[in-house]
Amino acid sequence: MKYIKTIKDLFEKASEREDGTANINGRMSYYDGGQGELESKYRIAFTKDHVSLDHWGTEIIVIDTAKEQVKNWYGESNSDRDAINMLLYLLSMDNKYSAIYRPSSVGFKVVKL
Repeated sequence: MKYIKTIKDLFEKASEREDGTANINGRMSYYDGGQGELESKYRIAFTKDHVSLDHWGTEIIVIDTAKEQVKNWYGESNSDRDAINMLLYLLSMDNKYSAIYRPSSVGFKVVKL
């Protein structure tokens, strides 16, 4: 698992805030050296029984914290995989689920261990 301090910091910040959310903005870099508009890079949101993680405005995972189950997931990249695995680690669920990204064979999956 790749340790992502940004996800850890957002997780802590969201869990301490009254509204249960934390966000970090960024600009997407393009291959030609250009940069995109300022947008949400990562966002973590806690609700009563769920936690969700967004990456570049796309919800990549929703976890039911009461049942410790992954409800929804979506990913297209190594960074999505790493962010999901980091969130699972922070929730002590990394022994139950893992995100896998193998574009040439299985694509993107979140598997139950």
